Amino acid sequence: MTSLEKQQNITLKQRVTILETELAKIKEILATNLTLQNPWWLQVASSMETDSTFDEATNLGKQWRKFLD
Repeated sequence: MTSLEKQQNITLKQRVTILETELAKIKEILATNLTLQNPWWLQVASSMETDSTFDEATNLGKQWRKFLD
């Protein structure tokens, strides 16, 4: 019996029950993954904290703005 034939033998109520179970699993996975991860902007911001290249770029930007004034 193929997958399609098996699906055709399942009643609508059974299929809805299966889909509800699968959806609950997906929601659980998403909730776990989304709460464990830091937002992307925090990862980017903290990655530049000790970066000397970023500090140099910041200083060059300040110098450029002073030059334009």
